[in-house]
Amino acid sequence: MNGEAKKRYKDIDLPFTCPITNRIFNSVKGIAIYLTKTLKMEHQVYYDNYINHKDKQCFFCGDIGYFISVGKGYRNLCSKKECEIKSYNSNSIEGIMYRN
Repeated sequence: MNGEAKKRYKDIDLPFTCPITNRIFNSVKGIAIYLTKTLKMEHQVYYDNYINHKDKQCFFCGDIGYFISVGKGYRNLCSKKECEIKSYNSNSIEGIMYRN
């Protein structure tokens, strides 16, 4: 992704302190491994309960957006084909609003 492109998600702020164990993480990869091996918790469940720092609704239909990862959260676009098509349409008002 180039530096000019607008992100469709928000990165987690590092360093991150786990609210369950107060362990401090300096990388998203460390958090992901910790969730899988130590807490044995799904990344999406942990994100929803303890991080959730961004609106997770789809820009077009309002459904829950696509979950990317514990470090990036939810994309503001769901996995429905019609929403994906609207996001690519550069000639529609919706497509222009989505990119801006």
